[in-house]
Amino acid sequence: DKGRLRVDEFKRFLSDKLRGGRWKAIPLRLQSCTDDDAYEYKRFYKEYETKQRIAMFSLNQNTKLFLLTPKFHRDIRSTQIPTPNATSTYAIILTKESPQ
Repeated sequence: DKGRLRVDEFKRFLSDKLRGGRWKAIPLRLQSCTDDDAYEYKRFYKEYETKQRIAMFSLNQNTKLFLLTPKFHRDIRSTQIPTPNATSTYAIILTKESPQ
């Protein structure tokens, strides 16, 4: 599935990128604005959790965005990316740092 990674693939991909030191991960906690937003988002993320997948979006050649739903927080603990709110979804932005 294009735009979807299995959890183990995501963890390996993220760990490999961060290990090299040229990439950084930025977690952003998502929050719904309206009840309608919350309802639609819950439908979306339940589908991904059922399929054991993490949504991936390519923002450009050097930046990817992953939606990490609550079910998968524990799976990325070894990456040291903080996800302190256990019931929240996080957008994990993975970006290549520019040479200085």
